[in-house]
Amino acid sequence: DLLRRRHGLYGLRTMRRVLAMFDETGDGELDRNELKSAFRTLGLSLAPSLVDALFHKLDADGSGLLTTEELFY
Repeated sequence: DLLRRRHGLYGLRTMRRVLAMFDETGDGELDRNELKSAFRTLGLSLAPSLVDALFHKLDADGSGLLTTEELFY
């Protein structure tokens, strides 16, 4: 697992906990609305077009969902 090699087991667990904080559906991935909600929760007011562009850039496989690997690679 590339993330485990790069960040260690503790780092990977920490990243998954961060993801879980914003994963409203509990599926282990973030959709576009969950990402927007995460930014709002963090106090960041980003234009919808900026969030959409960021989501598109991060969503490497084009699934419409952001995985731990896509978010933290």
